[in-house]
Amino acid sequence: MMSSADLHPSYMLHAVISMTSPSQLAKLTPPALRNAYPRSRLFSYLERVCTECSAIWIDAPPGAGKSVAAAGFLQAQGRASLWFQLDAADSDPSTFFHYLGMAAGQMAPEAPRPPHFTAEYAGGAAAFSRNFFRELWSRLSAPFIAVFDNYQELADESPLHELLRVGLEELPPGGTALMLSREAPPSSMARLLVHRKMVRMGWDDIRLTEAETGAIAQAAGRALDASTLVALHARAEGWAVGVVLLLDQPEYCAAPVRLEGEAPEILFNYFAEEVFARTESERQEFLLISSVLPKMEPGAVADLTGHPDPEREFGVLIARNFFVYRHADGLYQYHPLFRAFLSAKLCASLSKEALGALQRRAAGLLGEAGAIEDAAELLIAARDGEGLQALILRHAQALLGQGRSCVLMRWITACLGMLRTEAPELRYWLGLCLSPAEPSDARQALERAYAGFAGAGDVRGQYLAWCAIVDTFVFAQGRFAPLDRWIEEAERLRSGHPVADASVAARFDSRMFLALMRRRPERKLIAPWKDRAWDIVMYHPDAELRMEVCGYLLIYQTWWLGEFSRAELILDSLRSWVESERASPPIRAVWGAMASGFLWMRGENEASLALVRESLEQAAAQGVHVWDQLLWCQALCALLSSGHVEEADVFIARMEARLPAAEILERAMYHYFSGWRHFHRQEAANAVQHLEAAVMLGREAGFPFVQAGVAIDYSRVLYHAGQADRARAELAKARMAGQRMDSRLIEYRADLLEAEFALHESDAAACSAALRRALAIGRAQDIRNHAWWHSPTMAKLYVLALEQGLEPDYVRSVIRQRRLACPEDAGAVADWPWTLKIRALGGLEIWIDGKPMDVPAKAGKKPIELLVALITHKGRPVPAERLAEVLWPDSDGDRALNSYHVTLKRLRELLGVNVLIQQSGQLRLDAKHCWVDCWALLHGLNALVAGDRAGLARLSALYRGDFLPEEEAPHVVGFRAWLNARYRSALERIEES
Repeated sequence: MMSSADLHPSYMLHAVISMTSPSQLAKLTPPALRNAYPRSRLFSYLERVCTECSAIWIDAPPGAGKSVAAAGFLQAQGRASLWFQLDAADSDPSTFFHYLGMAAGQMAPEAPRPPHFTAEYAGGAAAFSRNFFRELWSRLSAPFIAVFDNYQELADESPLHELLRVGLEELPPGGTALMLSREAPPSSMARLLVHRKMVRMGWDDIRLTEAETGAIAQAAGRALDASTLVALHARAEGWAVGVVLLLDQPEYCAAPVRLEGEAPEILFNYFAEEVFARTESERQEFLLISSVLPKMEPGAVADLTGHPDPEREFGVLIARNFFVYRHADGLYQYHPLFRAFLSAKLCASLSKEALGALQRRAAGLLGEAGAIEDAAELLIAARDGEGLQALILRHAQALLGQGRSCVLMRWITACLGMLRTEAPELRYWLGLCLSPAEPSDARQALERAYAGFAGAGDVRGQYLAWCAIVDTFVFAQGRFAPLDRWIEEAERLRSGHPVADASVAARFDSRMFLALMRRRPERKLIAPWKDRAWDIVMYHPDAELRMEVCGYLLIYQTWWLGEFSRAELILDSLRSWVESERASPPIRAVWGAMASGFLWMRGENEASLALVRESLEQAAAQGVHVWDQLLWCQALCALLSSGHVEEADVFIARMEARLPAAEILERAMYHYFSGWRHFHRQEAANAVQHLEAAVMLGREAGFPFVQAGVAIDYSRVLYHAGQADRARAELAKARMAGQRMDSRLIEYRADLLEAEFALHESDAAACSAALRRALAIGRAQDIRNHAWWHSPTMAKLYVLALEQGLEPDYVRSVIRQRRLACPEDAGAVADWPWTLKIRALGGLEIWIDGKPMDVPAKAGKKPIELLVALITHKGRPVPAERLAEVLWPDSDGDRALNSYHVTLKRLRELLGVNVLIQQSGQLRLDAKHCWVDCWALLHGLNALVAGDRAGLARLSALYRGDFLPEEEAPHVVGFRAWLNARYRSALERIEES
């Protein structure tokens, strides 16, 4: 039965659960030194090198004394220090960073724990490592020393080699890392060595000198004469462990050790056998049995061996140099060579059954102490599937929360190979481990788990497995059609076995909403689940679940339904939490993706793009790339709906680079945005090609809303490619799909596109009817942007809306917000919400963004004179020299130009809006955003035809009087006379007709 801490959140937003044990803390403490000879020669060298570079690589054979020398150096230096003992499990970066995070916690218990290396960081491991080590080093006061012991335990293919190099590059001044290994530096460290940020010490540097051999003998209580010392040193060849072993033998005339000629392990075993054979049988048994424990806590050793006082025994062994170290936390550990020797003898002395029983007992003691990794390895060695299964089920949630899915998956795989009858929980946790990288394999495991739970009558397990199965569809962005089966299964499960656990019920409600979003978004089906999703977002105590559901509910409310006021409530409900220090980098990335999409839909393209860029920058700095694709989509929406095609190319190129590994929906979005880009460039054939690919991929994905949205824009490109009948057929399909989903946004876009078709065909009645429907929805929902927004087309439609009085307040507010330019072929529409509106016929009046401006009492003020001069040039660019000559006829050229530049600056400040365009030494008023009554008059006069008395009446209403009648400047007088003549001539033509 699923009963412990097994409520797994989405793999995108893990809970963090820490586990510590004395055995684990032993990784973080150096060996305690007792009667160890201080190797001052090495210490002096290390001290000097520490001032020259940030890392020192020490490689020498096992038993050369690397760890003892490093621990002695730390003790002699008295600096702040970090000790980290690497083992094979650290080849998995998540395990390494978990324990290194524990070390960081020891350094600054009051500070927040550094993040775990969870799935969100998989695409940005280097950035994660850089940030992690910066935080780690900041907790050590310089000067400090960090020691990474047993580096050779890392697997050759481990990504940790590169991540450790990144961490070493972040060492601050005064910080030094000692890397202890039996092997030469891996290739990942080459850059550090080349740039002298790392120095290498090898066997020749660390091997004992004759004097050091004598000092070790003296510390061991052996008084040697000169000849014996020479012989001993020659035979051990500077090998520290060889010296210790030889000192324990009565005869010193054994053959030379010859370290270079034979493997150190073989030599150690040869000499250790001699020492072990002379040891009392009771002590031999103690040594052999205790060697089962990788790190030895005296109480556990007593339970395992039956010895009444293991600490006293360890004290005797240390005094006799039996290769046992005591850590600062009270745990003991045999030297790796000695433990390997003891393990081999133990295996040879016990039957398979007896050895397995001993390993199981030891595993039980380790498990109780929290040393679950060591316990698991012993259970695997003992082939105790039942014991391993119990261990896994107790700790799976915590391991997954720490991002250690590789460790968990290895244990589960080993366990499944031992069991005849497996618990369905194993398949459940295996599926969760696989979900981020292998959703299809994860789904198979989870489906087996679901069947197993059903067979065992474990309702809670069924619900949890069902939720995890839905996640494999939702987060994989692949094919959603198989979700139909699981939606039906959920209904059967609910009808037969209602869920009682509130936490499981909330997760089930959220997953049901997500499943229906993908496959069955019909309003009658999804509405109750949407309401439950709302309850989660607004009231649920689990902030991470709220954030997760918030993102999808926000998409549903904005992109699907177009209900922006409710969407804003969602954002406001979580804003303070996201902006607090509690929010993790993955959550901030989610927030950026969702909030930027909302801003885009509200028509705030610049704000949306700024948030996208900020979120991408923060995500890259933290190594979180899970949401990059969605952020790129938001950026493209903002850029393309603003007409910035060249900038959009950057993000499309990023999407294209990911195509080889992209899922179906990601590929669909690439083609969708590529089609939009080509449409902007009026490349209809290319746009059709990309939209056809997007339609095909959307159909393959089986995602109704995506299919409907893509179909609308597919119909648009088909129409402009000359395939009007096919375009209308696709539009009809999209409209029907939108109606099934009760999507007001789809309905709005379909009506708007129908109006666009009618406008293109000069069908005024059809255009007006479709536009009326679209704008009624737009006003009710306050829609200010949409996919494939095309400003020139929208401007033409809005001109018609203003002329016909269709939602004029709403239309004008959108025009102002989007700064739409009035189409040139529409004439100077007076009702358009111009940025700058000027009446100069009959006197000067100015409005800026619809508000009247106080015009100086005298129109002769130079900024206003400059504005008037630009009006007389009817929006054409005027050379600066010409304007200077007109306004300052009595000044020389340079003086006049200086006055012109000062006056232009004052005019910009007076207007406060960007309607003055200066280019190539010429200045003009932006006719796309400025309305001037005399320009409108001229446009009307040019369009006037014989007999058009209605048109003449409109122009007469516009002509309130002569152009600036009180102004006497020559260029004004000339323009006034010319304009008056044009108007009078038009009057005469109409009267004659």
